[in-house]
Amino acid sequence: AIEAEVKRQIDILEAGGKIDQETRSFDPVNGTTSTLRSKEDAQDYRYFPEPDLAPFEFDDQFIEVIRKSLPELPEKLYKQYQEQDGLSAYDALQLTEERTLSDLFQRVAPTTPYKKQLANFLIGPVRSYLSEHSETWTDVAITNENWHQLLELVAEGKIGFSLAVQKLLDPMLSNKAIDPVVLANELNLTQNADTQEIQNWINQVIHSMPDKAEEYRKGKKGLIGLFVGEVKKISKGKADMQLVNKLLNEKLNSTITGIEMFRQILDRGEAGDNAGILLRGIEK
Repeated sequence: AIEAEVKRQIDILEAGGKIDQETRSFDPVNGTTSTLRSKEDAQDYRYFPEPDLAPFEFDDQFIEVIRKSLPELPEKLYKQYQEQDGLSAYDALQLTEERTLSDLFQRVAPTTPYKKQLANFLIGPVRSYLSEHSETWTDVAITNENWHQLLELVAEGKIGFSLAVQKLLDPMLSNKAIDPVVLANELNLTQNADTQEIQNWINQVIHSMPDKAEEYRKGKKGLIGLFVGEVKKISKGKADMQLVNKLLNEKLNSTITGIEMFRQILDRGEAGDNAGILLRGIEK
């Protein structure tokens, strides 16, 4: 009824008409309103100035000051988070659902280039922590500098996101003075980026699962996650996972290439050819 009446009055005003003071009825069948009774004067509705309240007059300067003091509206921030901060529509929507959450993001975001990682922490583990501890966004007292250091550790692959949440975030939320870099070093959490050591772990994993390696070589590429998980287990979570993925793919794919080349050599061997017979014997 309200929407129908709003539309009716807008149409009247846009056409240069005047809105009469009246009581109207709504017909839900056709979605229109109709006059029930009208009043000639506003006094019939008991409209009159409040004698104890003086009239207010605001100049343009005062109105402008108030306008500038108002927070940015969610719709504007939703666009800003995507266009300026590079966030997804989902992240932008999550950040604009609560004023205090949005305020926190706006406080930290200008001080770090890792805005996506910041959004991931806020709408994920930080929100869960606050819910579990019956706290609010205004209780998050981590300094901008410590936020940046935490985000940098994750963004540069020095520590995994899960490990950062488990070992660093909770202490930082309970004690704003904690330096994430210092704590990560004390707990020996920094990921290992030693190529040779990671190669050794990869070799151990592949040799321990020859059947899975063969399945991968035959096209079951989804098994890459299994190998990555095993390397993570052997390294106790300290291997640089980006480097692990890169080296694992190189290792498995180079092995596949070697097998294919070997088979091509076998195929080129002529019947009765000693080299061909020898190679076929090796294959058997």
